[in-house]
Amino acid sequence: MGKIGLVLSGGVAKGAYEVGVIQAMAERGIEPAAIVGISAGALNGALMASLIVSENFTPAAVIKKLRETWVERVSLSHFYHCFDGDEAHQDLDRKSLNNLFLRFGIDPFNKVYLPTRFDPKALATLENILRGNFVSMFSHAYFRRLAHDFEFPHDVKKAVKFSAVICNLMGQTTLSEDESIETAWAHFEDFGWYPNMPRTENFIQYSRLLDTIFASSSFPLAFSPMRLTMPGASKPGLFVDGGFADNAPIGKVIHMDSEIDTVIVVMATTMVPPPEQEPDNILLVFSRMAEMLAGKFLINNYHRVQKVNRQLAALGEVLEKEPGGEYKGSAFNEKLCIAAGFEGLADFRRRRIVRIVPIIPSTPLKGTLFAGFQDPKLLEQYIDLGLANAREVLDKRLVAGAGG
Repeated sequence: MGKIGLVLSGGVAKGAYEVGVIQAMAERGIEPAAIVGISAGALNGALMASLIVSENFTPAAVIKKLRETWVERVSLSHFYHCFDGDEAHQDLDRKSLNNLFLRFGIDPFNKVYLPTRFDPKALATLENILRGNFVSMFSHAYFRRLAHDFEFPHDVKKAVKFSAVICNLMGQTTLSEDESIETAWAHFEDFGWYPNMPRTENFIQYSRLLDTIFASSSFPLAFSPMRLTMPGASKPGLFVDGGFADNAPIGKVIHMDSEIDTVIVVMATTMVPPPEQEPDNILLVFSRMAEMLAGKFLINNYHRVQKVNRQLAALGEVLEKEPGGEYKGSAFNEKLCIAAGFEGLADFRRRRIVRIVPIIPSTPLKGTLFAGFQDPKLLEQYIDLGLANAREVLDKRLVAGAGG
């Protein structure tokens, strides 16, 4: 078996499910060579990468760095109360609804609903609320405070690659001269660590990593977009949750390392049963739409990889071969590969059959995408289910297979 790639999808609070999967991987000594993270998966993936590069990827370390953070420190109340306008890193943070409410004296978590400030600033704040002049419920202030405790190891002992998916609201769809349609809103921000990496390089990358994680986790309406200038870009983009660009980019992780032949895909929100009730508020509607979209990405990308696998297997049987078994560099082989949808024989030779190992909840995770932020016990249930599901799948699909 070659190397393993890992895709950690988004899921807002349901992203806690991935922590259980990561713990099961640590128990079995399964370390991915490349990780792609989206939204909550970007946060989990970066934390996982930090343990791998320091050679500290153990169940105990996963529990301390991921499980305890999710259960003990992540809540809507913390997101709401941490804001300080003087600490805002950008104007969009100051336009969060919790900032406007707090400045007006409204605090639903402490059951305070009557305005307590009647100065001109409060009246201006009320006008902004009534006009809808805000971009999100929460700012990134609490994320940034948590980041102070997330210090990437200075000394890199083991190599790992990581990519976070973000969605650019300033992107566009274009029709090129050859009439191909292209989109420019999905962006993969790549990172990599290798043994004896210079500390200065590591530090510069770490700063970019934090901003990218914040952007990938900026679920629309919940968190404000991030204004970032990406390397090589002439002007900044406005980035939000990468799950709206691609919540299961299997092809991306395959291309990150030429030796990857197995991809573990973790999707906390693909099990979409009929709702218990009609979605009758904004959170229920948005949660339902996001879960349906997440499932669509997984299904489309999974079948795309399976299609390529079938093409590779079929072409391998019909292409002309040399006596030693190598594929001939003939015109026939070149044309056949192009007819099959590859760029040519060289492209075919670079490809390999990849096994997809999906890990999804055996039963749908309870609550909306945000429910776990208000109930730590619910987060623990998500983690425990991820641990149980991953143990079963990994033992059946990877550990037993490696032993045989």
